[in-house]
Amino acid sequence: GKRIRPVLCLLACEGCGGAWEQALPAATALEFLHNFTLIHDDIEDQDGWRRGRPTVWSIWGQAQGINAGDTLFSVSQLALLRLRERGVPPWIVLDAAKLLNQTCVALTAGQYLDIDFESRDEVSIGEYVTMIEGKTAALVACSCELGALIASADDRKRRCLRAFGHHSGLAFQMQDDVLGIWGDSNVTGKP
Repeated sequence: GKRIRPVLCLLACEGCGGAWEQALPAATALEFLHNFTLIHDDIEDQDGWRRGRPTVWSIWGQAQGINAGDTLFSVSQLALLRLRERGVPPWIVLDAAKLLNQTCVALTAGQYLDIDFESRDEVSIGEYVTMIEGKTAALVACSCELGALIASADDRKRRCLRAFGHHSGLAFQMQDDVLGIWGDSNVTGKP
């Protein structure tokens, strides 16, 4: 994958005056969390292929796919807690865990809407934006804010980086959806 979310976390940390190395556990947690969502998304959408390769559930079945996704979710939580080993103060680790879990709630809300939209003939622009705010923008926003949090950035910098991540996530998902509908499947790897 592109590992955009972990890179944004590391860059946000460094950009706010922190040592990017301190944020490595958070970057790892973000990548594990992202992959957990992809595995579950493939099951929920019954997608047999991702980026031109068979999906986890299509190889090992739905039950093992769910198990693999759940494991990645748990491993992401454990990875985040390793921030303490990098000298990150306990109160920041706790705030980081809260932010990551609030993001998980937003992700599942966005996925709920995505699944719901599949059975509808019409979806408004507002509904679509709400869905991608949860499904994609929340995790990109979290990635940027986590980096700032680990660097002990002030609230203003955290809000600005979160907003940057939010809008970048919206733009990314909109482009991805356009490519998913009209893109060349040989290039996008999507049916």
